Amino acid sequence: MQPQRITPKAPASKSPAPKALAPNAHHTPQPLTLPPKSEWLNPCQEGSATMEPLRTCVGCRSRAPQTHLLRFVARGTELVVDEAAVLPGRGAWIHPNLDCYHLAEKRRAFGRALRAGNAIDTTHLEKWLNG
Repeated sequence: MQPQRITPKAPASKSPAPKALAPNAHHTPQPLTLPPKSEWLNPCQEGSATMEPLRTCVGCRSRAPQTHLLRFVARGTELVVDEAAVLPGRGAWIHPNLDCYHLAEKRRAFGRALRAGNAIDTTHLEKWLNG
């Protein structure tokens, strides 16, 4: 005597059946439109095929290409200007003008950006910006 096979019944679907489209109604997908290739590049690069790294200014919080900003690092409790952007350690970026410097000083952004606390001497950076 062979064992009887019991096949479970599929549960009844509770969702309604899809509605049929009208005979003349066809769904046609819209073609994908891309911007021109000239807009794919960094707008600061004027047609260059390479992207330049973008950095955020700690003063005005706007993004700009790395070449338009000045990097500085903390050495102890003093800010040191890193013109070549090669000094080790955590660095931050600022536009090389006094407006952004004063904004960053007012917002106490130097210590936060460098994770060094609020006791940072910024006179060296201010002297460098003044010329």
